[in-house]
Amino acid sequence: MFTPTSNYPKFDVHAHVLPADIPDFEKQFGYGGFVKLQDNPKNENGSKDMIKNGRLFRTVEKNCFDTDTRIAEMDACHVNVQAVSTVPVMFHYWAKAGDAEITSRFINNDIYKECRKYPSRLVPVGTLPLQNMDLSLRQISGLLDLIQYFSPALKTPYDT
Repeated sequence: MFTPTSNYPKFDVHAHVLPADIPDFEKQFGYGGFVKLQDNPKNENGSKDMIKNGRLFRTVEKNCFDTDTRIAEMDACHVNVQAVSTVPVMFHYWAKAGDAEITSRFINNDIYKECRKYPSRLVPVGTLPLQNMDLSLRQISGLLDLIQYFSPALKTPYDT
């Protein structure tokens, strides 16, 4: 697919996603600051509320956590490929290092799983527990194990 005005593919290199179901990390770890998604029947079009410390942080549209909706919107905008990462509030650099390793692994695994549904359209970009270099390196090693099987097929307009 190419844009209506160009014979070249369109890449979106900065897009954000959230897991559709986020564990209650606040309950799991015993302190606040973590976000979870909550259904709200008042929300239109399947949007969800982001709850942080028991309060509404913001509402996110379905394209943030539903991959099929994201792909449909990419098609409507003639976007061929998106690089997707989590939203900044999910970078848990302030959390205890071991807890941040758990949350980053959860987020990275979810991004990878969703990108595998459309491997030629979505490129995963992970997060790390940057407050601890050893844990970050361990997370990178785990990501490399995942992505060795991930290779987006990008068609170029050039004959090679």
